[in-house]
Amino acid sequence: MSRKSRNKPLSKVITIYCEGESEVAYFKMLGRKYRKLKTIHTDKVKVKSLDANGISILEEAYRQESNKGKKSEEVYVAFDRDDMRDDEVARCVKYANMRGYKILFSSISFEIWILLHFEEVGRQYTNEQLTKKLSGEKYFGTNYAKFKGNSYDKFLYDKVTDAKKNGDKLLKCNANLISDNPYTNISSEIGNIFQTEIF
Repeated sequence: MSRKSRNKPLSKVITIYCEGESEVAYFKMLGRKYRKLKTIHTDKVKVKSLDANGISILEEAYRQESNKGKKSEEVYVAFDRDDMRDDEVARCVKYANMRGYKILFSSISFEIWILLHFEEVGRQYTNEQLTKKLSGEKYFGTNYAKFKGNSYDKFLYDKVTDAKKNGDKLLKCNANLISDNPYTNISSEIGNIFQTEIF
């Protein structure tokens, strides 16, 4: 029987291995948000950048988990399509399934998830188009390429509800991780990671 705190079971130890610093900054923002809401023991959600992509990030996540004294109870690996072909993405899915890892995937990049905090998305963007758009006044109002990796709190903290709603809507139309673009499945997983229905 699990011990309980405030009538909730103690949360699992979860590790999110990320492709880069933008993802780390974002998931740490969510950790701060949900710590205040007391939905989860957010100290049990570990976020780490591996500075890798595709099969390389999955293999490195496995190496790090294998070398831990105590393995994570759940492992998420967050990365983008970038220039990967469909067969390379399929290989990543197969590897993650074999290890029991969950993929947090965005196509073409993580910035599609960031954009969903501001508006619905129904068309494809290149990385350059996303960076230019997010640099605009109604978004970050600064050079987003230089901003990446900094704290998102000021810009996105109170917009996670919108991102969740817009992300769920996108997933209804674009549900194929391997081939769809735009695509992101982050909206379907953040509630599980942070044990919340409040976004």
